[in-house]
Amino acid sequence: MFKKMLHSLIKKSPFSKIVFERSGDQYGIPLGVFTINPDGSDCVQIRSTGLAPEWSPDGKWIAFHEVPEGYELYASNIYIMDLNGKKVKQLTQHTDGAAACPTWSPDSNRIAYSLWKDQVHQIWTIDIESLHKKQLTYEGSNGYPVCILSNEIIFFKEDLSPQKIFIMDSEGQNQREFNIFFEGDKEPMWSRDGSKIVFIRNGNICMMNSDGTNLQTIQIKEGAIEVSWSPDAQKITYSSRKRQGYGAEIYVVDIDGSNEKRITESPLDPSGKEASSFDVCWSPWL
Repeated sequence: MFKKMLHSLIKKSPFSKIVFERSGDQYGIPLGVFTINPDGSDCVQIRSTGLAPEWSPDGKWIAFHEVPEGYELYASNIYIMDLNGKKVKQLTQHTDGAAACPTWSPDSNRIAYSLWKDQVHQIWTIDIESLHKKQLTYEGSNGYPVCILSNEIIFFKEDLSPQKIFIMDSEGQNQREFNIFFEGDKEPMWSRDGSKIVFIRNGNICMMNSDGTNLQTIQIKEGAIEVSWSPDAQKITYSSRKRQGYGAEIYVVDIDGSNEKRITESPLDPSGKEASSFDVCWSPWL
């Protein structure tokens, strides 16, 4: 009895995980969606298919996209699953377009995504409970959503070169360039408290306050592909193809550039060709 009471009083220490996608054309190599501890331990495949995993802010779900069984090969759709990949729910039912790149609202109730249809990318949202969908953009090629703030959606237009980051109201109105970013900036990610932004500029990882002030560059050895904050905003995970002739790997680094560590070891096929590990997203405290 005393042991049970003592156990109930001991609070579980918070922890976090990093979710990522592993892909390639390697025969016999486990691919799909994986989770891993930030120190590189306990790397687990939680789904053998799935692309662009994104952790919900409340930590309960991982969003991703893939082509449902029986659909045309191009007709990818948006799904969510729990952290073990056991409970899976298909959210969208698009049969005439490709839904991809899900990103969560701060309250974890809504997902924005891109739908490729009629040769253009348009941005939609879906409520994960009611499954109510809404198209937000209609004209031109509006690319991919990258972040939802409380009342605004950050996105980039994929038909512009160099790429530019835009912002619009949560209902798709008042589209304009987000002028705290430069042309070519990529993958902006806000910290959990909304005070800082990490993003990629010319392959470098940059960090600044949410109003665009206090710009800093985090020194890494090679270019980054994507980035994501740790829950306490003291570390960053990113993917990079640092090793020539190999696939992308996942790294963790402190925000001052110290303690950089590669945490994945993507497997090789019999010919020596390596899979790629990328599309990283760090969970909130779990």
